[in-house]
Amino acid sequence: MIDTFSHSALTAFDNCPLAFRFRYLDKRPEAFVTVETHLGRVVHEALFQAYRTPGGAGSIPAAMLETLYRQLWEKEDVRRLHIARQDASLEEYFQAGREMLLAYHRRVMGGDSRPSMGLEQDFRLELDPHTVFRGVVDRIARQESGILRVIDYKTGRSGDPLDSMQLPAYALFAFTLTDDESVELCFEDLREQATRTALFPRIRSDEVKQRLLQAIGVIRAAKDFPPRPSPLCRWCGYSPDCPGVAGLTAPAAVVKPEH
Repeated sequence: MIDTFSHSALTAFDNCPLAFRFRYLDKRPEAFVTVETHLGRVVHEALFQAYRTPGGAGSIPAAMLETLYRQLWEKEDVRRLHIARQDASLEEYFQAGREMLLAYHRRVMGGDSRPSMGLEQDFRLELDPHTVFRGVVDRIARQESGILRVIDYKTGRSGDPLDSMQLPAYALFAFTLTDDESVELCFEDLREQATRTALFPRIRSDEVKQRLLQAIGVIRAAKDFPPRPSPLCRWCGYSPDCPGVAGLTAPAAVVKPEH
């Protein structure tokens, strides 16, 4: 069977090998959904629906976007969401997501007439005969200059994706859509209300492919998947059953990562 990996899988292994094992090898469901996860899903879905409207996202009034956000937020029983921060409330998270969208509407969406070539674009790339890398690009748009822009939306506090392998990996897919020698990587930090871009040349594609294969090779070679306790455990849906959180030794795992 061809092994399929993703940026989320690679990040999960880096953060905690045991959490990687639970999710990708054992296929365990998480004990809870965090409010941050719900907020991110709702914001992404609101942007997806806005950009796929026939008139384009620029034709959608801010009030309509706000209504859409509220409807999507309330589709799930938010009372069951896990809130790790003791000083926060559901209402605060709801308002934070609302402000992210409205600020993005003011900064970008209201005047955005760029045609979308892909929205929530699922892709699969064969890195070698035995390895597939998959991902979902939030949006791909053609700039007025003609260059292809690969856009990733972030609602949480995280490292800059322009400094990670995520957007460069997505660039590999973007190059299958164009003959251009460069694409533009765009990180939309919705929390900080900032846009960062970087030009990515096709000539770096093989470098990115090799770095992905190297990271995947480390996972494939792993014989044990120990817990890696950190402050992130408070947001981990596997923490109720995690021996690392309980201060115990995790059992060994020898299962090959196939998923």
